Amino acid sequence: WYGVSCGNDGEPFVDGISLPRNRLRGKVPLEVSAINGLNRLDFSENILTGDIPSELGSLRGLTSMMLQQNNIVGTIPTSL
Repeated sequence: WYGVSCGNDGEPFVDGISLPRNRLRGKVPLEVSAINGLNRLDFSENILTGDIPSELGSLRGLTSMMLQQNNIVGTIPTSL
């Protein structure tokens, strides 16, 4: 799928979502926190609003999260 990268450690899994400059609107979806193998998330340069969901802190393998140039407000959750 466009913007999705996968790894394969015995079973295939999503390890990255890269959707910069795609005019994404709304909030960062909470459902992203359910993607256990995710280590890269790039929603930069979109039209996202609201705050960064603290649920993203459950992604223990997340090493890179790019949300710059959106309309996100608030602080970075301590879970991250």
